[in-house]
Amino acid sequence: MTGSRRAPFERRPATDACCRVKAVTSQVMKRIEGTFWASRRQLAALLVLVICVAVGGATAAGASRKVAAQTALSKMGVASSFYLSNAPRKLSTIGASWVYNWLPEAPASDVGMQWVPMVPTAASVTPGVLNSLKAAKLSGRAEYLLGFNEPDMTSESDMSPEQAADLWPKLESTGLQLGSPAPARPKDGWLAQFMLLARQRHLRVNFITLHYYQDFTNPAAVAWLRGQLIQIHRTYNKPIWITEIGAVDLSDRPMLRSPTPAVAAAYLRKLFAMLNALPFVQRYAWFTDSASAPSWAVGALFNASGQLTQTGLAYQQIADTLKRAKPNS
Repeated sequence: MTGSRRAPFERRPATDACCRVKAVTSQVMKRIEGTFWASRRQLAALLVLVICVAVGGATAAGASRKVAAQTALSKMGVASSFYLSNAPRKLSTIGASWVYNWLPEAPASDVGMQWVPMVPTAASVTPGVLNSLKAAKLSGRAEYLLGFNEPDMTSESDMSPEQAADLWPKLESTGLQLGSPAPARPKDGWLAQFMLLARQRHLRVNFITLHYYQDFTNPAAVAWLRGQLIQIHRTYNKPIWITEIGAVDLSDRPMLRSPTPAVAAAYLRKLFAMLNALPFVQRYAWFTDSASAPSWAVGALFNASGQLTQTGLAYQQIADTLKRAKPNS
């Protein structure tokens, strides 16, 4: 732009730094032309090249780290019906980037995070719901849509893969990016059957959604999950969203150690580091809802009084660290 100039303290990219070094070197070379030092022109030129590569490499590495931090921050979400309905700002203040509550209806007001709708059951696939989702896409309120919730469970959507596939074109009609149905047990065969039908019928599935509740007291839990995710990604070659994961007191089965809040917080830190390092994991949502239920309280982000728990503090600290490292921070 004519007449434009940079502010005195504006950061300049590495290429500018290289150009300045080259310009100064060129001036020096003109002054030493024909002198004893002229024989060292090649050495000087090589030195300039080394400096430029070093400066450019360091700047590129720093930029890459900032982009990685931004990507990791965008992954962090929360699955919560209670807080999205009653105190959504609590979720945004701890650093969550997105939220969902197993429903297709948008929250009444802006929640300070990206809202992701879900069509949880077959009964939810109505003309009214589909029209509201189309409107949400057109307005920019929604970009993604999560498929049926735990169809392999009789206590949840309780659908066969064939039923889900039959209804899938209606979900496609919303124009939103579609996440697969999320089975309660990713390896029980339900997802594999649905994805086979999707391929046969040319249905659009943009990403795979999964639920995992592990024995979080087991030090090997995160490494085991990493192996599972890599295997599932190789099978379907699609991005992965973990739309439910958390630290739950699994009273119906033995746990390796006592499920304490400190162990839950340590698990969250280790888990998030692993998920943030996997490029094909696009999103994950920590489950937090009623802290009054003993089995859920150990991994809840807030206690019954609405104060941050050890796990909640760990979540917030990770988000704060990523915010400080992202671009323009």
